[in-house]
Amino acid sequence: MTRSTQLIFILLLSSITLLIIQLVRSTQSSSQLIAVQNQLKSVQFDVQELHRLSSRSANRIYGSPPDADVQAAVADVLEWIGLPANTAVNIRRESDRQLNDDPTQSHIRIREMSIELRSISPPVLGEFLKRWRDQEPAWTVHAISLRKSTSSASRTNEYNVNMICTARYIDTRPSP
Repeated sequence: MTRSTQLIFILLLSSITLLIIQLVRSTQSSSQLIAVQNQLKSVQFDVQELHRLSSRSANRIYGSPPDADVQAAVADVLEWIGLPANTAVNIRRESDRQLNDDPTQSHIRIREMSIELRSISPPVLGEFLKRWRDQEPAWTVHAISLRKSTSSASRTNEYNVNMICTARYIDTRPSP
């Protein structure tokens, strides 16, 4: 082999090596791109689902006040998911108030309440929230706070939960 043939052969091998490296990089980039696109689709779906859920109930206005016996409603949901009624240690219903000062909306009222649940795990809380949404659609959970349960009987993944719920409804009583 002559020197020029060797040089051409080396250049040819180098070119092939560079092409293989670029092909491998583009394949990795392509698979990374596909993974990022799938992740983006998942996030987009989650955002759409959150928007759908929040717009579905947060601004819903019911034609009458929700059932006043929220204690029984909470106990029913707890029983359905297999927890005793005494899991709910504190249920406070605030007095109803007008939605805002706009006289054209003076008939719209808001009822608020807080529910405190003791020693409940996040998966069980999820079951509670799903059942609550299905059974009591007038009530919207607006805030949830979790505090690690300090009870000696509780497991490591249990929390004390405080939820703030609201219900909007139309006051059909005649104004004074």
